[in-house]
Amino acid sequence: MSQELLETIKQIKGIDVSKIQELIEIHTERQKAMIELSAILGQDVSFTENEILQNIADHYANEVLKDVEKKLLGVFSNG
Repeated sequence: MSQELLETIKQIKGIDVSKIQELIEIHTERQKAMIELSAILGQDVSFTENEILQNIADHYANEVLKDVEKKLLGVFSNG
């Protein structure tokens, strides 16, 4: 991932940059494994950069949604 992209993400309010960086690391390792698998299979099964970015965004969005749901359930169960 480019440093420029990470700098842009840092400017978005409410984004947990450390979580995004963690997800980038996870998906970078995943991509390395897919490239290795591609070499073994003789067929490219790796992700495009856009697919990697979409996977990171989806993963982050799901984590935010789970966090919001947990907080809301806590509010309603205490009310």
